Parts: sequence; C-alpha cells; structure tokens
Amino acid sequence: MTVLIWVHIEQLCNIKNYYTQNPLKKQYIQISLSIEAFILLNKRLEKNKCDYLFQRIEEMELSVRSHNTLHNNNIAYIWQLVQMTELELLQLKNFGRKCLNEIKEILYENGLYLDYYVDPKWINQFKTENDNVLL
Repeated sequence: MTVLIWVHIEQLCNIKNYYTQNPLKKQYIQISLSIEAFILLNKRLEKNKCDYLFQRIEEMELSVRSHNTLHNNNIAYIWQLVQMTELELLQLKNFGRKCLNEIKEILYENGLYLDYYVDPKWINQFKTENDNVLL
C-alpha cells in the first residue's frame, strides 16, 4: 500500500535557494510513498520542527523592528513565540500587522503557526539541558 502526499520542497530537501535552481518555481511536489516510508518521513519532519522550535529568535532572520519588539518583550526562543496568539502579538508595543505577517510567513515556511501547542515535556527537557541559559 502506498500514500500519495504533497510535500513542501524546502521541508523535503532543505534547499534554501531552491527557487534559483527551479525555473518553474514549484513549491510543492507530489510523491508516492510506502506506509513505512511515510511514517519515517513524518518523524523526520517532526524532528526538524522540534529542533527549529528551540532555536533562538535570531535564527528566524526577522526585520529589525520585529526582532527588537520580541526581544524587548522577553521572547527569546521560537517555542515562546509560537504559543502566542495574533491578538497577543498585536498588543505588544511597536508590533503591527506588517510584523505579524512577516512572522506568520516564516513560521509557515517551517511548518509552524501561531497558537501552536508545544508539549510541556519538550520545554522542560530543553530547560534542563540548557539550565545555564536565561529563558
């Protein structure tokens, strides 16, 4: 038995400059996988997502305004950001619709979104492993 899925090309290949290599500018490709391969691919994508969650905000390559607003509100890690809602972000000083759209786009490219559930045991494990880092 096989599964037919659509996969965002950057998630599958981790190619940041894909658009220069792809004249058709396709963002998604359709692939057919066995159930076992699909499960392995899904685990890999989830691991990548988890790794991304625990990176610092600086890794997102945000505009200066977006970065400074998050930094000034003690949001240092992506996992802290994704747990917030649009309304909570828009209530931050100097944070407007343009910053919100920028963040939503970057999160979407990495398979995440706002108001995302982050398992507390992941956070506790991260804090334990990084106990010398200020959160």
